Amino acid sequence: MLYTSELATKGPDEWLALCHLYVLAEYLLDRWAKDRVIDGMHAYIAEILPTEPTHESPAKLFSPEAVQVVYDGTPKGCKLRSLIVDLYTIHGRVLWLQNAKEVFPTDFLYDLALRILQARPPPNATWDIPSRPPSNYYEDQITEGKTTEISPKTIENTKAT
Repeated sequence: MLYTSELATKGPDEWLALCHLYVLAEYLLDRWAKDRVIDGMHAYIAEILPTEPTHESPAKLFSPEAVQVVYDGTPKGCKLRSLIVDLYTIHGRVLWLQNAKEVFPTDFLYDLALRILQARPPPNATWDIPSRPPSNYYEDQITEGKTTEISPKTIENTKAT
């Protein structure tokens, strides 16, 4: 890119290579290069997403390693962070998070949670209770013959509060 002003990334690790290149451009404060990397990422996404809409593995799409590289090498408010959060908000799969929950940076998970809540339709004017019955939120299902013993000390402590 330095000599030809063009990106030269293709192959199975293209997304990760683009993330590393963006982090380098961020370090060098090269806005032009960062914009070209975003262009390359957009072209990559446009090529991959239409062919694999039900892709369950992030190995090819937005890998946890790539998210880690971006979040470790960019400041809060970075436009690439926003792009990645948008991609996960719109195209992400539950398995992507379940299979790599220890790998994702806490800041990414927080940004993702905020974006998902922002994308949700606004609530009605009144507070709606959950549509599930209260029993869905019980600690234990009570079955016949099963009782829970409560100690007298617990009862005293509860009365005191």
